[in-house]
Amino acid sequence: MYRNTVLNRLRRIEQLCGSSPADHRFLLAGYLGLLTLDLLPSAKRTPADNGHSAPGP
Repeated sequence: MYRNTVLNRLRRIEQLCGSSPADHRFLLAGYLGLLTLDLLPSAKRTPADNGHSAPGP
């Protein structure tokens, strides 16, 4: 079932992008990147403090 969900999402992305079969590896890489971000805890997705942010109260 999970495999079908992934394939359906890839097909939908392909429809939206209008890509050719030669671009499937890039679609897969993009999908895996988005999936990885989805799996990370929200705290891990916040930008790192690089010293340019305003100090807290």
